[in-house]
Amino acid sequence: MDDNASKNMSVAAYILPFGWIYAFFATDICNLRNPLTVFHLRQGLGLNILLVMGWIATRLADIWILTQIFWIIMLIYMIRGIIGARKGEKNAQKPLGNIFHNMFTFIK
Repeated sequence: MDDNASKNMSVAAYILPFGWIYAFFATDICNLRNPLTVFHLRQGLGLNILLVMGWIATRLADIWILTQIFWIIMLIYMIRGIIGARKGEKNAQKPLGNIFHNMFTFIK
């Protein structure tokens, strides 16, 4: 198993919904599914769901400052996830990372 390829798939899991879908199916087809990619697929799925829910909420609320704060926080989480995936680390995104990891156990 190529360690660099599994790190690349882990990074792709954080890149909006299309990157996550690509990483999910590519790791399965290319046999790159290992604990690192599974961990980052779970974290990425949680962040992407949170991103969509937050987008809907900020569109409904239409409060400019809250929208900006939300997008900055999500950008920070995505960047932290990408950096951790590239380093090959499995650090859960605080405070919701452990919840994501336990919630999405169907990803194996």
